[in-house]
Amino acid sequence: MLFEYKDIKREGIGLSSNALKFIMAVLMVLDHCYYYLENMPMMFTYLGRIVAPVFFFLSVEGFFKTHSRPAYILRMYLFAGIMAFGSFLFNNSVGLVQKINNNIFLSLAVGLTIMYVLEYIKQNNRYRTYLYALPTVIFLSTFMLFTEASLYGLMMVFVFYFCYGKKLKMTVFYVVGSLLLTIGLIFEPLSWQTLLDEPQWMMVFAIIPILLYNGKKGYGSKMLQYGFYVFYPVHIWIIYFLKYIIR
Repeated sequence: MLFEYKDIKREGIGLSSNALKFIMAVLMVLDHCYYYLENMPMMFTYLGRIVAPVFFFLSVEGFFKTHSRPAYILRMYLFAGIMAFGSFLFNNSVGLVQKINNNIFLSLAVGLTIMYVLEYIKQNNRYRTYLYALPTVIFLSTFMLFTEASLYGLMMVFVFYFCYGKKLKMTVFYVVGSLLLTIGLIFEPLSWQTLLDEPQWMMVFAIIPILLYNGKKGYGSKMLQYGFYVFYPVHIWIIYFLKYIIR
């Protein structure tokens, strides 16, 4: 774990964004193995519930720290398009009943766009701005509901954006929001078995790695940065192809 050692030595206690991405990448692979392959331990998807929240949190960090917000947002849409096109080819050539419907890039891109419009409202606090900017936020928020992250993603965008730099406030709103959207929407008597069968509530534990974030990018390079973008669709396509081979 060389990247972690260098991060800690240079930046102090905690996890850098690159260290978090490495950890989440491993958990993401386990989660997608459970989703696409048979006879995988359910623990894989339990662990996977924390992945999306961490990536939403890091996308907000990136939004506030990037040198060019438009370039950052366009890059996310670009990879969303690549993911959609590649998955379309797999879905229509492999011939499996189960289709690839993952595209967290699109959810992240829409979330970033919402934040961009909100920042525009802040900087142009005029009545005329609200007339077209607020309907845009409402439209994008509605569109988010039809992406992979859905209502969970929308909650995370608003919590991490409005609580940026305020750890206690962020923790309270994230934990409460996560539990309300998961356990709060289970319309049956609660029990340990119910919670185990509906593991989405375990997203609440994403607050632990989020609070361990030390605010630094960490050891890495441009190649590593784009490697994370490439890894997401490629690992899903590989797992999906393995499903086809071993069916």
